[in-house]
Amino acid sequence: MIDIYRALKSLGFVETRWQYIFEDQIGGLVHCCDDGLSEVHVRFYPDRIYAEHEVARSSPLHFIYPLFNANQFIIEIVKDKVSPEVLAYLEASTTANLKDDEAAQAHWQPTAQPDPYRTTSLLGSPFVNKIGVLCHPYMGWRAMVVCAIMVALPISIHVWPPMALLLTLFAVLVWRVVPTTGHP
Repeated sequence: MIDIYRALKSLGFVETRWQYIFEDQIGGLVHCCDDGLSEVHVRFYPDRIYAEHEVARSSPLHFIYPLFNANQFIIEIVKDKVSPEVLAYLEASTTANLKDDEAAQAHWQPTAQPDPYRTTSLLGSPFVNKIGVLCHPYMGWRAMVVCAIMVALPISIHVWPPMALLLTLFAVLVWRVVPTTGHP
């Protein structure tokens, strides 16, 4: 399993402090795709490896769009980076022991569908999906918090000046810690 972890890291996957850790999960990596619109999360468990493709966590759209099983993507990108034995282990561990919700997710075929979020019909409407994809860069958590602070700051200066200082410090903290498009 460590060889797979190292191979993924050599391909640009990074550890993330923002990934939810599931029960029994022993490791996790994330990789940005499609200019930050989506991410691939790889979760390592004692009995399996599971990868999912999702809208980036930097966007509120993350909670609306469906997840896709990205195990085939992981197999494809590491097949030239690991030994045949490790590849066989990866193929077995991405198909066996999947939980029901993992097995039920639609499978992402990266060669046929470079980014499923550009073609997924959100709420049954391709038009709504196109709006979501176009607005994605402007709907990040950072942008929303900074805009809220920009509105609240002038008000707080007149109401309670120490609040202006606290809001400024909070904005700096958000800017430094919260993930943004393309940077998990």
